[in-house]
Amino acid sequence: MDQKTLFIVLGVLALVILSTLSRKKAKSPLAKPAVEYHYKRKDFMMSRAEHEFFSILTRGLGDKFFIFPQVNISSILDHTVKGQDWRAARAHINRMSVDYVICDKSNVRPLVAIELDDPTHDKEDRQKRDADVNRIFEEAALPLVRFSDTRQMNTADIIQRITDKLPNSY
Repeated sequence: MDQKTLFIVLGVLALVILSTLSRKKAKSPLAKPAVEYHYKRKDFMMSRAEHEFFSILTRGLGDKFFIFPQVNISSILDHTVKGQDWRAARAHINRMSVDYVICDKSNVRPLVAIELDDPTHDKEDRQKRDADVNRIFEEAALPLVRFSDTRQMNTADIIQRITDKLPNSY
């Protein structure tokens, strides 16, 4: 094969490879048109038990603190810790949430997280998740207070358990 033919064959081969790569890129998930999903507003943001507990928190702490319900953990904990894969760390907590977060009113700093442990927390997979959440919050030095049966507690006891976890400056 002479040199001219070799260059033609290599040129055609290069065009085939570029064309194939271009088609693969066009078929990538990023190139697909967006799917249009549909949604509707929920009638209630919280369950009845969560709403009742929120009312207790608001009456007992609302004058001094902000109380946020159903907060994603990735909104209150920094996953960009030096020496770890930050993408994997964010993905690990991305779909986790806590029932409430108590924040100071001056700069909305998270002070205490709260979980209501209803009967679903008795399941084995949920217990593993809860143990992981406990570990995460302990390592992050953000107190996490768990309540399993608030019907057996009065408002003062609930507020006291939370205020006991607040930093001394509060």
